[in-house]
Amino acid sequence: VPSKPELCNEVVVFGSNDFFIYACHKNTGKLKWKFLTEGECKGSPTIDRHSKKVFAASFDGHLYCLDLGTGSLSWKKKLGLKLFNKPLIYKEKVYIGSYSYQVCALNKHNGKAIWYFMTKGRIVSSPIENDGVICIGSHDGNLYALDAESGSLLWKFGTSGKITSSPRLSKKNLFVCSNDGNLYCFKKNES
Repeated sequence: VPSKPELCNEVVVFGSNDFFIYACHKNTGKLKWKFLTEGECKGSPTIDRHSKKVFAASFDGHLYCLDLGTGSLSWKKKLGLKLFNKPLIYKEKVYIGSYSYQVCALNKHNGKAIWYFMTKGRIVSSPIENDGVICIGSHDGNLYALDAESGSLLWKFGTSGKITSSPRLSKKNLFVCSNDGNLYCFKKNES
């Protein structure tokens, strides 16, 4: 089970190499539900606490939206080849990158694509959001900063190696590691 568990109230949700997404009671471990996808679920799921939906990626190339209480399928969207990373919920959208070199923003309620942004490499990095900016790394060696609403490129920073790590934020800095052996730190703009 390579997936990091996600917790909401009394429920723990995680993906597995056996193609299932599982939900268990956090105190007893008792199975609440399981949902069969068409591929391994190596990335960590994301739970939207407002809508009580689980968003989970699969190596079958689909992003799944499931009901947290029952595990029933609300929608699924094919986004190319494999999906490996943890989806990001921001406002009314869900964001994810794919092995098909793209970052995608979808309507979190129905899975309808709002925008796509193409990189030049696979994406296993999970996106983060800060002040309406989506940051994500790519195998092409770039860290991308995209406008959350439109998907337009705000800036990118190139490294000498693939970026497989997910960016992290502190109060004043953005950090990302590259396979070139470096940790990169960016100061956040103060406005």
